[in-house]
Amino acid sequence: MLDPDIQALVEMGDTIGAIGLQQQRHGGSVLAARKAVEDARWALTQKRGAALDASGSEIDELIRRGEKIEAIMRHREVHGVSLQEAKEAVDARALALAPAPAPASGTLVVDPELAAALRSDQKINAIKRYRELYGVGLKDAKDAVEAIMAGTAAPPAPPAPPAPEPTLTLQPELDRLIAAGQKITAIKHFRTVRPEFGLKEAKEAVEARIAELAAAPAAPAPVAPEPAGLQPELDRLIAANQKIMAIKHYRTIYPGIGLKEAKDAVEAYMAKPRG
Repeated sequence: MLDPDIQALVEMGDTIGAIGLQQQRHGGSVLAARKAVEDARWALTQKRGAALDASGSEIDELIRRGEKIEAIMRHREVHGVSLQEAKEAVDARALALAPAPAPASGTLVVDPELAAALRSDQKINAIKRYRELYGVGLKDAKDAVEAIMAGTAAPPAPPAPPAPEPTLTLQPELDRLIAAGQKITAIKHFRTVRPEFGLKEAKEAVEARIAELAAAPAAPAPVAPEPAGLQPELDRLIAANQKIMAIKHYRTIYPGIGLKEAKDAVEAYMAKPRG
């Protein structure tokens, strides 16, 4: 059972925030915190799905007709949840609406928890446990559980472990977002890679990195060749002490720079020793 405020984050769909708060408050590894939050999210989804329009409503009718996408869209309209939450709720409701045959006594089920769920006719719990055991999707688990309950199949051998998903890395994406001035996106990226950090800690870490990058000496910019037309007119105006005209001429040749930059450039030319 999660703390009430962590449960509230789960119900609002803030999984990352819930994981971070769970790990910060109760210690342990991030994986343990993630499992606790995912278990709570699963239970919430099943509760919503099993109770979803249980009186033969419009969504139930869409599910019975096999119009799953329309049912998900309607569920989002009614309950204001995310696409993933609506999909899981409709899937759970579809399981609740499906007829559940009695378990066949001749079917061998080795796992005690799965066997207990099947004996108690707890189809949703059996599907959840099947997914935990074999790492399959919701539909595959549903089909397998229904086959076991019908006595037409025994649990398969566990499949080979899936290839690990690519690991998100903090760098170089963090520095790229900072260089682009996307501080908020940089904080989100930090929390995605390091979910054990809360919003405040992630913000402080990103700001520390911004300060670190600002303190580092910048690489000298390459000297661009002077465009055609800048000289000898610029030197002539400087020699004639026509500083304002020289600045205007400079901005004519470099139309993309501001007045201050043009003034600084002309003054730098004026400071150069003349042969």
